Amino acid sequence: MNAIHLCIESLLTLLDDSADSTNVKQDRWQQQRSEQIELFVSGVEDTSFLLERLKTAEERAVFLKTLKAEMDDPQSQYTPAQFEVVEKAHKAIARTIESEDLSKLIPEWFIPRFELFIDGWRCLGSGGFGCVYRAKWLGSDVVAKLLGSEGHADLFAPNAQSSQSNFSALLDLSSTRSLMDSTKRGEAIAMFRHEVDIWFGFNHPHVVRLFGACHVGTPFFACEYATNGTLVKYLETHPGELWAKLHEAALGVQYLHARKVVHGDLKGNNIVVGSDMKAKVTDFGLSSIAGNDAKPQVSGAWHWVAPECLPDGIPNAAVKSPTFESDIYSLGMCIVEAMRVVENVERISRYQRDTTLDTFGLQ
Repeated sequence: MNAIHLCIESLLTLLDDSADSTNVKQDRWQQQRSEQIELFVSGVEDTSFLLERLKTAEERAVFLKTLKAEMDDPQSQYTPAQFEVVEKAHKAIARTIESEDLSKLIPEWFIPRFELFIDGWRCLGSGGFGCVYRAKWLGSDVVAKLLGSEGHADLFAPNAQSSQSNFSALLDLSSTRSLMDSTKRGEAIAMFRHEVDIWFGFNHPHVVRLFGACHVGTPFFACEYATNGTLVKYLETHPGELWAKLHEAALGVQYLHARKVVHGDLKGNNIVVGSDMKAKVTDFGLSSIAGNDAKPQVSGAWHWVAPECLPDGIPNAAVKSPTFESDIYSLGMCIVEAMRVVENVERISRYQRDTTLDTFGLQ
């Protein structure tokens, strides 16, 4: 955070902002920072209140891990008395779960919310599962996928409230901003964890890599950032790579199927091209997690959905879940989509060529 404000100060200097004005802004920021520290310390001082809000052993373990990270590498300047309060809170919570195996409570793939900084101005897209943003995780460029009907990037943005310490956002763990009815949340989180467990174990050049996820608060994934965008956009400038990229995408789908995983939402925008110039499939399983209904979830991208998976218009009629076969149908529609993109590019290229020849009387 200090680095950010130093950059802002340098920018203001370059813009000829007066030193007095810069100092006023710096003083105001320091005052706000001090107020946030005091607010946080007063929040953790009442350990009985903390334990009441952190109801499950898992929530306490996550909070404990984050609290320990702050103690080991403080992101704020505490007075000795304030730091003593933080230490007491850590000990009080640790005593309540000392009989638990923390490694089982905290998944290997868990990413604390404080480690992820989302650029709320750089939304890459949205869908039935939620919103996708550019983000930073431990200094690396990643894609953050926030589950829910709306993206909650404000939870992760490095603003004055959330950046004062590693774990200020964790104070509201039990008052999670639910993405569905509370009665369904337990089932949804269990499904989310199951999907993450599967995805985290994947290692294939044509499947987007998952770096980790968070199931506490607003669930999110942090995965590989495909610097070359979607396959559809890529083919607009690289039409000659049509069949090579489609073959790579098919290899990714084959890898999923070999591991008994149905993608369920294949379409052009769910095939991306990474920094290694390889096509990769992504977003498998997200629609089923976000919906969390007893009924199978059908993608809203009707053109790519197999006919047998489409609702037939009969009220309460059963909808067939996506299958390996319906994935193949959707992949076929991705091929049709990609061919149309390339055909359009070639048509425009021919028109421009013919126009140029006509201009110079060469045709």
